[in-house]
Amino acid sequence: MRSSSVWARRSRRLRLLVPLALAIAWGAAIGADVIDRVLATVEGRVITLSDVRIVKTLGLVAVPAGADADMTILKALIDRLLVLEEVERYAPPEPEDAAIEERVAAVQARFASPAEYAQALERLGTNAVFVTQWVRNDLRIASYLDQRFAGAAEPNGAGVRMRAAPFGSSVGRASGRE
Repeated sequence: MRSSSVWARRSRRLRLLVPLALAIAWGAAIGADVIDRVLATVEGRVITLSDVRIVKTLGLVAVPAGADADMTILKALIDRLLVLEEVERYAPPEPEDAAIEERVAAVQARFASPAEYAQALERLGTNAVFVTQWVRNDLRIASYLDQRFAGAAEPNGAGVRMRAAPFGSSVGRASGRE
């Protein structure tokens, strides 16, 4: 008998608590404001809708005509974070200050005036340090790619002939080229 009375008390509590919990959750949901949206996580780092908007407004990623800008930028940000992980592993040389300043000036030049650029940064909730860091990382990525993959260029005609020599003269004719 004792277990049924315990169950009855728990059941009454649940009947009171469940509607209360639902009312609290519903009230919180109605009054909740979406501050930002998480679009992706890469290696524990979060990419938000705000990140995409910053990059789009500042023109930091080229978007082909007719492409979905947000999706193109999101994919570029994901790729960028993955590549930066590799860049950190191989530590290419730091870019020159003059190269960074030149690229930052190119970003600023996309705006009609320095005041418009400053207003855009403020409206986006970022600052010039973000732009400088972005440009620095762009240059580090370029340096890393040059350092790691410079030898992967297409072979010239002499290289192809040297590699094809052991196979005889039939190599060039198979594809219709000689």
